[in-house]
Amino acid sequence: YPGIPVDRPYIENLDPTSVRLRWNRLHIPSFRATDDELTYILEIQQVPDYKWREYASKIPDTSYVVKGLEPNKDYRFRVRAYSPLGVTEPSPPVTLHRTMAKGKSPIDHLDIEQYEPSTVNLRWSRTDIPGYGDGDGSLLFMIESQQPPHPDWHPVVSGVPTTSYHIGDITPARDYNFRVRALSEYGLSPPSRTVALSRFA
Repeated sequence: YPGIPVDRPYIENLDPTSVRLRWNRLHIPSFRATDDELTYILEIQQVPDYKWREYASKIPDTSYVVKGLEPNKDYRFRVRAYSPLGVTEPSPPVTLHRTMAKGKSPIDHLDIEQYEPSTVNLRWSRTDIPGYGDGDGSLLFMIESQQPPHPDWHPVVSGVPTTSYHIGDITPARDYNFRVRALSEYGLSPPSRTVALSRFA
């Protein structure tokens, strides 16, 4: 079945130095082979380098955590299936956009709807940006937070299917910045503009 394509992987979750990828199991017609001996090969490319390298092989499942990533670098990932019959062609790649200045975000009007000492409600809208659907397609969202004066951003939640979210368990006496990214089949979008929750402004 080397000619059977593998679907594009997608980003399920990430933090500054790692990302969890997931993909669909390769469908193999029963008369050709069983999937008992099927494993996967994960390949990685650090943008803008054009060279692909093998990151992991003999992966028995349809998800994998890639570790040791540089926080401010962009990456692309693709998957091949392997069995005694051979190796498939690579899947279409998924891109992890880390850099702030690359492209436009499909997220607009990020606002704080309301907040209490330990919770905050965020709402945003999506715009029509090529590469992220026509406004009707499925997008998932990831919310990131930052606690000034610390410069690092950290994921709060990933895989949000709606354009609003209730965040709980924040520290009452701290300021926060929030931003949102879109997750599509093509990868992770650049971040939205930042919205600030200032307690003592």
